[in-house]
Amino acid sequence: MTLFGRSVRAQDDPLWEPTPPQNAEQRADCVRNDLLKRLRGVCKDMPEEEFHELVTAMTREQLRSERV
Repeated sequence: MTLFGRSVRAQDDPLWEPTPPQNAEQRADCVRNDLLKRLRGVCKDMPEEEFHELVTAMTREQLRSERV
């Protein structure tokens, strides 16, 4: 793909969006896995149970906001 005269990958295109999951359970898994990867390093000193509670709450909020 060419954007402004230079070759770029689809992920570098500001309008590119990944293919959405097929159902709500898959979407929840995608959101949860993304949060786990992104927050693991930032919250490395947080107790494991508390960390998973945070990820669960953030996943729930993300999914709720997508339905609005």
